[in-house]
Amino acid sequence: MQPQTRPLAGLDLWVTRPAGQADRLIALLQQAGAAVSHLPLLAIEPLPPTAAARALLLDLDRYQAVIFISSNAARLGAEAILDLWPQLPTGIDWLAVGAATQATLAEFDITAEIPAGGSDSEALLALPQLGSERVAGRAILIVRGTGGRETLREQLQTRGARVDYLELYRRICPASTLEQIRNWSRPLPDLVIASSGEGIDHLRRALTGPLLAMLERPLLLPSTRLAQLAGELGFRQPLVADDASDDALLTCLLQWRARNAETLLA
Repeated sequence: MQPQTRPLAGLDLWVTRPAGQADRLIALLQQAGAAVSHLPLLAIEPLPPTAAARALLLDLDRYQAVIFISSNAARLGAEAILDLWPQLPTGIDWLAVGAATQATLAEFDITAEIPAGGSDSEALLALPQLGSERVAGRAILIVRGTGGRETLREQLQTRGARVDYLELYRRICPASTLEQIRNWSRPLPDLVIASSGEGIDHLRRALTGPLLAMLERPLLLPSTRLAQLAGELGFRQPLVADDASDDALLTCLLQWRARNAETLLA
């Protein structure tokens, strides 16, 4: 990439995605000229297989819809499903929260529909496949990690669906990253990229003393719901990409850089 095509040159960024899930995004940012520090504020810990989870998977063909709420859920869920179902059962609506989750499922030859208006529970609930007239009396499986929002399940149950959770992982905060941030001695980054509510919360807990200036720096996020959460935690410049995919995040960042080029170079 030639200098004139390095639109992020001069920017210092933090990427907070989990280890092993940020390589392509970091490469894109560096190719565009940015200096990137990878500070994973979330670690994904697969849960040991349980008899209950195996029973849900063995009964997969009784569900009319399966919803994957993250790329981690897609990867671990697809591996678990294909381990027991080399040929996928028919008659299931495969649904994903966003483009990144959809792309992960595609790696396992699972074709999933995604909402057009966002990448959160509210957007999923707007899908025709999950409308009240479609889900009443249907069995729906939500593949996710432990904890998290209950909005999707509650709303589907209100619409008359029978909903089960297949929980395959838990999210933890790497202590080493918190220590690294709290001991940060270099200039603060121009912008931080976060991908989850837990990651935003972990970042906020790491900010003390001079690091509180980070609350004034832009925080790039994949949904309006996360932007609202960031605002509630004190971050004053949330930026919202179209979804959580690498390309959507890069596009949003490039647009922000173009709008603020003169200020950043001043």
